[in-house]
Amino acid sequence: MTTMIERVAMAIYAKNAAAALGRQPWAKAQEETKESVRDLARAALEEMRVPTDEMCNAAYDHGKPDTEQYAENYYRTMINAALKEVS
Repeated sequence: MTTMIERVAMAIYAKNAAAALGRQPWAKAQEETKESVRDLARAALEEMRVPTDEMCNAAYDHGKPDTEQYAENYYRTMINAALKEVS
């Protein structure tokens, strides 16, 4: 299973506009480049440790858990709320 850091790093790498043309795919990227992007991914995930009020409200509004996958659903709901926030 791919770690969350690796998944976020690959997403950052794929969306990097500065290197969008002619860049190596993630699997062929230099390890130094990968580690640099992983550091960005770690920073992003560290900031997500403490949810915003909007994220908590979204989870609360989602309702009580009624399946075994409630944690995944709540987490997804909270992250979706975070992605909708405007800075």
